[in-house]
Amino acid sequence: MRLLRSAAAVLGLGIEEYCGGWAIRLVHPDGRTQLVWGFNFDLNPSAGAHIAKDKAASFELLRAAGVAAVEHRLFLRADLEEYVATAGNWRAMLATLEEFGGDAVIKPADGSGGAGVTRVRSGRELEQVSLQLWERHHAICLSPFQPITRELRHILLDGESRIAYEKQIDALVGDGGRTLGELIAAQVAAAPERWRVILRGAVRAGEASAWDHVLATGERLPLAWKHNLRGARAVEVEDTPLAALSRRAAEALGLRICAVDVIETAGNSSPRVLEVNAGLMLERYVEQVEGGWERAQALTVDVLRRMFERTVRG
Repeated sequence: MRLLRSAAAVLGLGIEEYCGGWAIRLVHPDGRTQLVWGFNFDLNPSAGAHIAKDKAASFELLRAAGVAAVEHRLFLRADLEEYVATAGNWRAMLATLEEFGGDAVIKPADGSGGAGVTRVRSGRELEQVSLQLWERHHAICLSPFQPITRELRHILLDGESRIAYEKQIDALVGDGGRTLGELIAAQVAAAPERWRVILRGAVRAGEASAWDHVLATGERLPLAWKHNLRGARAVEVEDTPLAALSRRAAEALGLRICAVDVIETAGNSSPRVLEVNAGLMLERYVEQVEGGWERAQALTVDVLRRMFERTVRG
């Protein structure tokens, strides 16, 4: 809301807030109006924005356009009888888990911020998590687990990468001398208020390693596997060659403003699109990146300006 108010003031727009600031009406001095709903600006085409919200639909459209992307396979809740086969989902879901090497990620088809995203490595885990998700969602997706080594987000406006940053998760970094246990102790000593998070992540990350294992110099042992900004931090990068893949994804969905997450994974030299967001979420970027407010404000100003450029009075 601070960004919206600031950008509206720069452009001389009136701003009216409804529904606790979730529904916004922007009023031009000549009387024209435009709407903002949550993180969604009245600039994208409606169909493209809805497709971007659905991970399975996004994947299928990206694949059809020849854009390399992480597969998201759709499974609908069984009470949607007209759209679910008589055999149901379970055999197909087990077969998908096996096809994905017994290591998959399950998530709501329309989720965001990492909510409900869970790694499953057995039929029991798959059953437990899918039932929990179906209590709140009508559609879920399965994807092969990706050992992500790098995840970049490009925020695009009309094909131009305006903000680019890497999502970095906490990791233990080896120095060739200290053991895994010593590295954990040092990180806890440096941030005692985060000891639970550090220990939980270290135990999970070090499942295959003994506590006296010595990490090589520069070797990273991530303390988490999700790269969303609730568990990672934004580190600004210069515009990268991966921006070209992001632009192709935006074009495939017909989006003028969007954020595209591109990943690189261990053992796979080809980057792929993980997901596309039609909304503009900048809070954590502003909080975590020096100078982030100025860049986010400039982008928001241009988004609002272009919203009004496409409307003609009368």
